[in-house]
Amino acid sequence: MYHAVETEKQILEFWNKNQILNKIRAKNKGKKKFYFLQGPPYTSGNLHLGQAWNNSMKDFVLRYKRMRNYDVWDRAGYDMHGLPTDRKVKAKLNLKDKEDILKFGIGRYNEECMKFSIEKAEAMTGDLKRLGVSMNFDDPYYPVKTDFIEGAWFLIKRAHEKGRLYEGEKTISWCASCSTALAKHECEYREIKDNSIYVKLKVDKNKYL
Repeated sequence: MYHAVETEKQILEFWNKNQILNKIRAKNKGKKKFYFLQGPPYTSGNLHLGQAWNNSMKDFVLRYKRMRNYDVWDRAGYDMHGLPTDRKVKAKLNLKDKEDILKFGIGRYNEECMKFSIEKAEAMTGDLKRLGVSMNFDDPYYPVKTDFIEGAWFLIKRAHEKGRLYEGEKTISWCASCSTALAKHECEYREIKDNSIYVKLKVDKNKYL
């Protein structure tokens, strides 16, 4: 009987033992460059099907470029910005609002958020490797790390120096429990059942066939 999981395990062990990815990377060293920086999956939970599909599609491009003799520079990375992590960690610690966070201790709470984000990123890396994604996971970028934060502040500083920052007004969604702004993807709507309408129309066969 064919066992897909066992075959997958054998392939991954073969790749690791024989340093296949390192050999693929070394093959085109010094040739025409192709740069790829991962548009990151978010570390608010386990890897989901959309992220698995998305990363596999990106890997097609990286493999194709390597087969076309490009020296591919690529780097994996993860999104770890605040609110979704905040909500998950609050639920994990059974904290209801900001007052509970203050009682728990901001320093301790920040450490819990950091730990949660990094653990989820490492779990995602393991899953993506199992999928055969050939991205560089040795040094993924984490927005919670100092070098990333410094880069973001440097960009803001340059934008300020060039007069590209301005204060304006914008309608935003607001989270009552977190007392902060919500991205549109973080809004949860009530699910309702409704009727569907089906309309039949006659087709002019002479015109469309």
